[in-house]
Amino acid sequence: MEPPYWRRAQSIHTEIQTQCIDHLFRTVSKLDETQEPEKVAEGKRIIEQFSELKYEVQHNRALTPVPEDGFSEETAAYNKEIEQRGNPTWLDVTWLFAECYMYRRISTFFTLTKHWKSFDVFFDQKNDTFRTSRNAVFELASRYKELVHQLRADKDKTHDVEAEKLLFAEMCEICLWGNATDLSLLTNLTYEDIQKLQGSEARKAAEKNILVNHLPRAFEVLKKAQADGKKERRVDFVLDNAGFELYVDLVLAGYLLSSGLATQVVLRPKSIPWFVSDVLPTDFAAFWKRPMTPK
Repeated sequence: MEPPYWRRAQSIHTEIQTQCIDHLFRTVSKLDETQEPEKVAEGKRIIEQFSELKYEVQHNRALTPVPEDGFSEETAAYNKEIEQRGNPTWLDVTWLFAECYMYRRISTFFTLTKHWKSFDVFFDQKNDTFRTSRNAVFELASRYKELVHQLRADKDKTHDVEAEKLLFAEMCEICLWGNATDLSLLTNLTYEDIQKLQGSEARKAAEKNILVNHLPRAFEVLKKAQADGKKERRVDFVLDNAGFELYVDLVLAGYLLSSGLATQVVLRPKSIPWFVSDVLPTDFAAFWKRPMTPK
C-alpha cells in the first residue's frame, strides 16, 4: 500500500540528504588534510550539518530559522513565514514550502564557509544523468542541424505560416518534455528508465498529458512582432533543470533566433543549488565540457 504523501515526501528528502552526505564524504576523503586543513575541517562540518538536517526531517522536528548568510531580505522572508506558521514541524507544512526551505538551509551550509562557497553538491548527479541522454541528444542534434540548413537555404519556407506554426509547436514540445528528467522527483529511476522518457516516441505518447496549451497564442505574438518589424524581439527563459533539459532549452533558443521569431534570448538560471537538478550559472561552462560520444 502506498504510504501517505507526506511520508513519501519525507522519504525523498532524506534520500536526497543521504546522497549529499555520501558525495561529500567521498569528496572530503580525497583531500590532503596536511595541505588543506581548513577546507577539510569545513567539509567535515558540512557533513555534520547534513546529518543534523536529516535527523530533523526523520524525527519531524520543528523548522529552525535560516541562518543569515548575506541574503538578508530572503532570509528574513523565510524566517517570518516560519514564525507566522507557528514554528511548525516538517510534516506540518506543505510539501512545497518544506522543499524550498530544505534547499535554502542546504545553501547556508556552503555559503557560510570559506572554501566551499561555490561547491555544487548536486553537480555529479546532473552530469551523470546528462550522459544517459546521449541517444536523445544526438536525435535532436541531427534534427536541429537539418532544420537550420532548411531555414538558411530556403527562405520561402518562412512564408508558409501554417508550416512555421507546426514547427514552432514541435520545438516547444521537445523543450517541454525535457522536464521529464527532474532529479528531485525521479531519485529511484534507473538510467534505462530515464532514457525511455526522452526521444520523439516518448514525446508523442505524452501529448495527451498536456492540460493547457497556449502555444498557438505564443506563436501569434512572436510572429506579429516579426511581421511588424520590431527591432527588439526578446524572449526570456526561466530555466529549470540542467543536463538534457538545458540542452533542449538551448536548442529552442537557437531555433527562435535562426527563424527570426526572436532577436534576443535571455537565459535565467538559479542562484543556488536547487531541487537537485536545476541550472546554475556554472552549469553553462560545464555543459560544453561534458564528453558525449554517440554509440
